[in-house]
Amino acid sequence: MDLVLLAGAIRSGLFNWRGGVVRHVACIAFAAFALSQTVTAQVAATNTSKLGWTQAAPTLAIANGYRYDVVVDALPFVSLTGVVCTGSSPFACTGNFPAATPGTHTLTLATTDASVTPALSSVPTAPLSFRLVVAPAMPVGLTVIP
Repeated sequence: MDLVLLAGAIRSGLFNWRGGVVRHVACIAFAAFALSQTVTAQVAATNTSKLGWTQAAPTLAIANGYRYDVVVDALPFVSLTGVVCTGSSPFACTGNFPAATPGTHTLTLATTDASVTPALSSVPTAPLSFRLVVAPAMPVGLTVIP
């Protein structure tokens, strides 16, 4: 629920408690619906964007040895490429942004330790919503037309 819509509903008198039981029930239902909606900011990304996260691990070498699997729009996972972790635990990690088509998407990230058999994976992160934007193509064939 958009907070602007909620504020508009309050200003318009929808939450005015004068008006009988039906209006009260409608007000309560609307408020419950509005409060139940998760408000998340959608992040704009490009094909050159990077993903960033923190990763707890015993050592930096272990953090850099993990496989980081991303799921975009509930499609089968792909392993991130170009992952580099730095610092001390929890380590600051970055990886190349996964391939996606222009538009709105969600992704989750999980850590996999493939050095053990069977491989052990973490619980995935909460979904991250993003909008992939692509710059328009460069014009070609520029000329002067008399």
